[in-house]
Amino acid sequence: MRATPGTLTDEKFFETHVFGVPWSVMVAEQPFLGRWGCQGGESGLIYASEPDPLWHNDQRDQGQDAQSSMLGLWGPLYPRQGRAFHGSDVVASALLSCRGMDLSAGVGGKQIQLGYPTQTGCMNPGTDPRGWDSSRGRPGTGGKYLWVYWKPVRCCIRLN
Repeated sequence: MRATPGTLTDEKFFETHVFGVPWSVMVAEQPFLGRWGCQGGESGLIYASEPDPLWHNDQRDQGQDAQSSMLGLWGPLYPRQGRAFHGSDVVASALLSCRGMDLSAGVGGKQIQLGYPTQTGCMNPGTDPRGWDSSRGRPGTGGKYLWVYWKPVRCCIRLN
C-alpha cells in the first residue's frame, strides 16, 4: 500500500496490490503442510488498483449502504475505492487493503496482520485500533504498509 496525502482533514488515498503467496514457498517454509494434504490458493499478482478506474472515483458499489458495511472503527467497506477518512495512516491502509482484498478474493472468514513496518498479531478486520495502532499520532512510513490475510483452514492428515 502506498499513500497520497489528501486535501480534506484525515483524507487518505492508497493504491493497493493483492498477491497470492505461492504454495511452493509455503511448503518450502513449512514442509509438513504438503504431507498434511493442505492445498494453496492463487499465487502472483491478483489485483492492482492503479489500472482500475473505479478505485480512483466514487462510482463503484453505488446503491450499497456504507453504514451497513462498517468494519468496526476503521470505516466502511463500501464503496470499494482508494479513499478513506481516518486520523491514522495505518488504520486507513488496513481499511483500504480490506477493500482491495474484497475485490479480488473476498474478506469473509479471513484475519489480517500488519507485516510492515512493524508486526501485529492476527486480528479480524475492524478490530479496535486502540489495541494495536501504536503509531497513532506519529509520522507515517511514507505510506508503505504490508498487510497479510490469513484464512483459517483445516488440513486433513493423510494416513498411509
